[in-house]
Amino acid sequence: MEGTSANAKATVVVPTHGRPVALGRCLEALRDQSIGPALQVIVVYDGRADGPPLAPGVLVVETGARRGPAAARNAGGVQAATSYVLFTDDDCVPAPDWAERLVGALSDGADVVAGRTTSEASAAARASQVITDELMADVADDGSLRFAPSLNLGCTKDVLAAVPFDDHFGEAAGEDRAWCLNVRDRGFVIQPVQAAHVDHHPDLTLTHFVRQHVRYGRGSFRYRSRYGRPPQSPTFYRNLVRRGFRAGPLVGVLVLVAQVATGVGIAGARLSSFRR
Repeated sequence: MEGTSANAKATVVVPTHGRPVALGRCLEALRDQSIGPALQVIVVYDGRADGPPLAPGVLVVETGARRGPAAARNAGGVQAATSYVLFTDDDCVPAPDWAERLVGALSDGADVVAGRTTSEASAAARASQVITDELMADVADDGSLRFAPSLNLGCTKDVLAAVPFDDHFGEAAGEDRAWCLNVRDRGFVIQPVQAAHVDHHPDLTLTHFVRQHVRYGRGSFRYRSRYGRPPQSPTFYRNLVRRGFRAGPLVGVLVLVAQVATGVGIAGARLSSFRR
């Protein structure tokens, strides 16, 4: 992989903060991608670089202050020297042909592409993945996606220039839903690419899991308030709980816990908005 290769066909942007071990694992997977030198890799530190020097050829960008992953992705996208920009997270391990699969679909004319993600690191990780999978299950009549998480995503640089991530989202919560909504509102299509696989390795204790979903609740409130989106339907939550328990009793219980935590986050964000 090369940070500034003139021969690069695609750029991978990896936002990061405070996870040097996970980032190293992600970069190793990117180094082993099947398209090799055709891949430019940009790591964007949300703030200042907080780990050891990265591998040669990786372009490092710093946002200077903590601004959140939306701003970090935009900062990386601006530096991309290619027509295609791919996104993954620092705690992800893309399969060796991940970039090749996404780039192939973009080369064939897709505006935005999204791959398949699995997460088996823990019961909490599986529960979070269940929730993401249920959100992704809401597809349009033409089979395109209404939502895709930014840890396994790609687009043309023209799409990203037209629709940057909304950096009003200062946390890792809600910004990818907002981006997908804005992309679709501009007439672009999010094409699923099931063969483009990413393995997600979040380090989630029960405490981290609950805090994550409280944060998601705050992000959900910001997303719905900012874009005037209605809450999910009762059918969504019924299907979500069923999907959770199909994945196992503990996963099902954690899905329920996540919904309570999300509700707490929404309530806290709503109360904060009243105080302003």
